[in-house]
Amino acid sequence: MRFVKLRCWRRMFAGVCAPLVKASLLVKHKAYGEPGSQLPARVDELREGSRKLANDLIQSESTWEEGLSDDYIWIHATSAEARPLREEWKDAARFYKNACAQRGVMPFHRESMRKQVERIVEAFDRLGIEVGEPFDDLDEIFGPTADS
Repeated sequence: MRFVKLRCWRRMFAGVCAPLVKASLLVKHKAYGEPGSQLPARVDELREGSRKLANDLIQSESTWEEGLSDDYIWIHATSAEARPLREEWKDAARFYKNACAQRGVMPFHRESMRKQVERIVEAFDRLGIEVGEPFDDLDEIFGPTADS
């Protein structure tokens, strides 16, 4: 089995979210639903693309290898980040809580994970998909921030 450094998968994950975010931006900028538009199909295609990439990412977990000193935290976080793209909200929250419970977690780890969830929730919101529990209370998952 070929092992891949986690940082390579973290870079790939940015590509996993990109189709979902692009779809949400199409809706935000009112490009969706214009007469004769193919955008509804394009939005569905982009959402499905994110879901497929998330599946691929999750299936590859056993090949991830730690390369940096805090990769043991990011392995859990990366696994968590793929779950909302498959609309597995409760599993995602469980994985995020696990990542936040790892030894050596610093505030920037929590903040980074939280910001990613905020981007994903915002994208789903723009698409008219209600996320709800457990992502309606991010303090419950990541702990309070200076702003909350």
